[in-house]
Amino acid sequence: MDQQERTAESPPEPNPWTAADIESVLREQSWLSGEASPAHSTWCERAALLLGPRAIDRAALTGLLKLVFHYDAVELVRQVESHIALSRYAARDVLRETG
Repeated sequence: MDQQERTAESPPEPNPWTAADIESVLREQSWLSGEASPAHSTWCERAALLLGPRAIDRAALTGLLKLVFHYDAVELVRQVESHIALSRYAARDVLRETG
């Protein structure tokens, strides 16, 4: 069974977050000002779909969005989660492709 078949068989993860929640966080953090364009709204919908199931609360959602809008390599290297991700199978291959 390949990854696509497993994904098709597994139920979707619950997602308590909507595009409006994403937009609200963006405004709170001053990452979005003024009226949201249709492109902004589409982006917020996609962000809610991708990040929502992984955020147990609003602080976690803000943290995930912060990774998009605030990149600090030194801070990321200090986090245990970064080391765990880098130790996964084929992580070096992925890094070579992006470098």
